[in-house]
Parts: sequence; C-alpha cells; structure tokens
Amino acid sequence: MIITDKTEIFQKLLKDVDYIKSVLKFSGKYYIGCDPYNEDTKKILFKKGDWVIRTEHKDEPNHHIGRIFKILDVKGSVIYESNGITHWALSLRKATDAEIEKHLIDGAIIKGFCANRKFNWYTGKEEPSRVILPFEYNRETDALVCHVDNSVSKRAIYRQGEWAYPIFQEELPRSIKELESLICDFASRFYASDYYSDRDSDVGEFLKTKGYK
Repeated sequence: MIITDKTEIFQKLLKDVDYIKSVLKFSGKYYIGCDPYNEDTKKILFKKGDWVIRTEHKDEPNHHIGRIFKILDVKGSVIYESNGITHWALSLRKATDAEIEKHLIDGAIIKGFCANRKFNWYTGKEEPSRVILPFEYNRETDALVCHVDNSVSKRAIYRQGEWAYPIFQEELPRSIKELESLICDFASRFYASDYYSDRDSDVGEFLKTKGYK
C-alpha cells in the first residue's frame, strides 16, 4: 500500500500527531509529588511584604484555614513565610485591613501591650511612651499605631515586622480610670468590636459591684 498525503491513513496520522503534541505540552505544569500546578496561579499576584490568609485547610501545623501571615518571599507559585514554612499560592488570598488589624491586636495583647502600658522602640535610648487605646492599623506603613501620653502624634508598637518593647516594671494603676482602661483592654479579646459599648457597661458594672466606683 502506497501512503501519500492524500490517503486517509496519512490524514489520521496527522490528527494523531497533533493530539499527541497537545498532550505532551505539560512541561512545567507539574511539580515533584504530582500535585497539579494550575495555570491560574499566574493571575494571583503576590509579592514580598503582602499579608495573606489561607483559604484551604490542611491538618499540618501552620496550614490551617484562616491562618494569616506576611510573605517573606515568592518563587513562582510557592509562597514563603519568615519561618521557612511554604504555601501554594492557590491556597491563599490577600488579607483585608480589618483581618490584619485583628491579627496584630491579638499579637499585641499576647506580648503584653495594653492600656497605659509603657513601651519603647530602643530601650534606654529615649523616653518611654504610654499606650492610649484604641490600636489602629495603617496599611501604607504596615504599622499598628496608638495614641501616646507624651506626643500629639500616634506611635507604632508594630512596624513592618518589628515590635516595640513593652516595659513591665510599672507602677499599679494610679486611678479608677486607669484601672477601668486596663480591664476594658483585657476584656476586648472576649468582645467583638461591635459590642465594645456592652464591654464598657459590663466593666463599669463589675467595678461598681466590687466597690471601686
């Protein structure tokens, strides 16, 4: 049988070759471990310094849904944290200002920052400032700021990955107002921001019941 470019079998071979070519164009679409690399990742524009939050859950430390962190580095579809932990870009989205603020405030409370707490960026280098609530997040400077007692300007307790130094060797509250502020600050972790008025009422009632007011 003589095969020419006009014969049916030749035309079939051409179609088969085209099909094989399309199937074999997968270079770079798979990584070791055979999990698919989705081309939509290219549309997710993450960069160093972005705050992101996990949208997919894995039963591994630091890979739970809702985890929020700041990106240290980006290499293709791999996102790096400062502690060396990695994530796939498709399992993340950019965090909102409100989510970042809540995350940083929770961190501040754990570190000991509360109403009237003294703090300093450079211990021994300058006069300590005293926290006046509430905290606020500034995306442009990536800073968690608050009013302080020795300046008309707000100061940061967190800025671009660095935290100020809380000073714990302090005197006891000097007034009922300071005591109330301390308790309100502590209670904030148990009240949603929409219920701060309820928090203040409950704290006031508590102090009254205990004979402080």
